[in-house]
Amino acid sequence: MAKMIPTEDKCASKIEGSSAMIPGGAVQRATLPTTSVARDMMKNGAEEHLRLAIQMAQERALQYQSIVDQEAERLQAEIDALGDEQPEGMHPGQRLLGLISDAAYYMNDFISRLAAIYQSEQKLRQGDEKLRQGARQQAFREAEAREKLELARLQAEQRGKEIEYRIGADARAARVIAAAIRMREREELDDIGVAEYIERQGVSVPAILAARAAKAITLLEPPVSDINDVDDEQLDKEAKEFASLQANHPQWLAERRADVATIVEDLGCGDYDHNGERKAGEFEANDEELDIDPSATAEIYGDYDASDAGYDAGDDDIAIEPPEDD
Repeated sequence: MAKMIPTEDKCASKIEGSSAMIPGGAVQRATLPTTSVARDMMKNGAEEHLRLAIQMAQERALQYQSIVDQEAERLQAEIDALGDEQPEGMHPGQRLLGLISDAAYYMNDFISRLAAIYQSEQKLRQGDEKLRQGARQQAFREAEAREKLELARLQAEQRGKEIEYRIGADARAARVIAAAIRMREREELDDIGVAEYIERQGVSVPAILAARAAKAITLLEPPVSDINDVDDEQLDKEAKEFASLQANHPQWLAERRADVATIVEDLGCGDYDHNGERKAGEFEANDEELDIDPSATAEIYGDYDASDAGYDAGDDDIAIEPPEDD
């Protein structure tokens, strides 16, 4: 019985033994990229390099598959030509079996490497997305920090302007108050004048000066005039004129009332129309049938008594006695 694997080949490397099955095949070894390739990788980016690597791997896999198919067809032709005869050396069937085993090994290795490449590409994409997100967040934080710095700078400038204005206002107020005090010391102004001068300059009066001014105001006495402007003859004349007007007041009032009544009747504004009938909505002269609540008007007009004939009497004239002649 022929041995499937010779004893001297048991210790041989699988890659070396497998490559021996493929005519013209060479041992595949990983090599580092050259400087130009590395430069292109840095220039085009990792994604482009992975795409090219996958494309190259697929092309090599197709080439390897074509070679394996050709070798398998050749071995199958040798097997068909031998028939039941035993050839010298290794049987073509054993070589075909080794070829298929090596092809399966390399195909499995190719698929594993291709899956690793796809996983690496996916990780690179995820890493790029994280980097982009981090860059966006960093840009947002930087913009926020710049905005805060600008706001802090504006606030600092505003505070500086306020401090400068306050310092200037305080210095001006100090000068105004000092000038007012010097004028008081020279007796050019009193306490009230000092307060007025300071206020006219737009400066708040200090509490002690305001207290002195308030005390001085309370001690002021109204000016008393020694000149008597009262004229006795003028007073007598005005009193007589007023007494004459009061004496003629009843007659004047009656005339005015008559004039008003005439105007009201002529214009139709009275209680009666041109036929002598009372207009709708007007009360009759007697109010015996009226339901009047005295408490509703007592607070304003006093107690009401309908039986009191003098309640609605005419206006009482107040008699004013004329002044006595001196």
